[in-house]
Amino acid sequence: MEEKKEELQENNQENIQYNNQENDQEISLEEAFENDEAILEEATEEKNADSSKKKSIFDNNFVRLLVAMFILACCAGLGAGIAVVEDKSDPIAYVAQYFGKFLVKDFEGMYKYVDNSEDVIKKEEFVKLMKELKSETNVGSYEFKKAEKVDDRYRIRVNYIDSVTEEDCRFDIYLYKHGGIFSNLFSKWSVSVRDYVAKDFYVKIPATMKAKFDGEELSDNQICEADSYIKTSTGEIMIINPENSDSMSEFKTYKVENIIMGNHYVYVYSDYMEMDRTVSIFESGKKAGFVAEQAKIKKDYLQTMEKNSGEIVKEFYEAVRNRKTATKKLLIYFENNKKLKKKINKLLLASQDAVFWPDTRNIDDYKLMELNFSDMKHEAEYIGDGKYKFNYSYSYYYLSSTDTSVSTSYIFELEGDVNSTMTLTYKVVDGKLVVSDIAMKNKNKKKK
Repeated sequence: MEEKKEELQENNQENIQYNNQENDQEISLEEAFENDEAILEEATEEKNADSSKKKSIFDNNFVRLLVAMFILACCAGLGAGIAVVEDKSDPIAYVAQYFGKFLVKDFEGMYKYVDNSEDVIKKEEFVKLMKELKSETNVGSYEFKKAEKVDDRYRIRVNYIDSVTEEDCRFDIYLYKHGGIFSNLFSKWSVSVRDYVAKDFYVKIPATMKAKFDGEELSDNQICEADSYIKTSTGEIMIINPENSDSMSEFKTYKVENIIMGNHYVYVYSDYMEMDRTVSIFESGKKAGFVAEQAKIKKDYLQTMEKNSGEIVKEFYEAVRNRKTATKKLLIYFENNKKLKKKINKLLLASQDAVFWPDTRNIDDYKLMELNFSDMKHEAEYIGDGKYKFNYSYSYYYLSSTDTSVSTSYIFELEGDVNSTMTLTYKVVDGKLVVSDIAMKNKNKKKK
């Protein structure tokens, strides 16, 4: 019993201690809550103090001035931005940049302004054209006129003074306008180059000839019936008149379409002759023909004639020196013709008589000791009908003499100067140039 009593007392003591701990915990929670309210009240007071402080700052005049300056700066920036937009929207400002690159020969830079949608001129063609235009343009003082609406484009005319001739000139630039409000505001521009393409160009030549334009052969499907148009249109035309004929049927006219303006090379030729010229095309309907004086022998034919004629003179006078008729070495340059061979021998005999004087006593005993040529000149021309005339003019000094006389020990001499012209007529036979005729003139100045 005594043990149970003690056990109960210990349990009661533990319960008392536990209750005391719970009471202490409740007291600490109340204190914590009171502390939180105090902290919250203090934080509210600090917030109100900060708000009051900020209000006092904005009430300061200096701060107000800073704010006003910031607003003005924003407005100025906006105004500058609008000015930039207006400048970019101004077609004259755009053209001034484009024309400025032309003046400093920045032709590739100019092409960046070109409208890509037209697709009428390639960059290399544009640069070539601008180079040609700049080489022919001497810009002194200049001014830009107001943009004018022309169909679907705008034209700005650049009036300038030629710095060389002092003449009044103009340079028209066409633009496309893209977008924009309130007239030109926010609009964009691009340069139109379709005016740099000529609609058509005519080459009128004899019907027996062929033509090339910038190295490209003109085909039969480019031949047009444009004679009536050509007769009435403005521009240049030069024609070779077929011999003894004024008929228009003797000509043919080629029409070349969509060519880039500028300088172009036209080459006209046949089997025997050729003509070429550079034409400046800066308008549609331009015409190019040729006059007879422009005709010249094909270069390879001319070189062959020059070479062959030199060999003919050499072999001819070798036969004269040796008192021979036409040799095989001489005849290879001539057409195989008995009548022609007979004519050659006749001319050989006449040249032998010039250095071995007829009616001279014992002339058969004379030998040609010296034969010196000088002043050798030649010229060739096309005479029509597939033939060329080659004139070879020259002078030569000769000295013919005997060894000794039969009756005496003296040497007899024949001496003089001859001015000669040998005329050779060439023609093409089976693709080869041969001489079809020959003529000579000799003027002998004897020294006795």
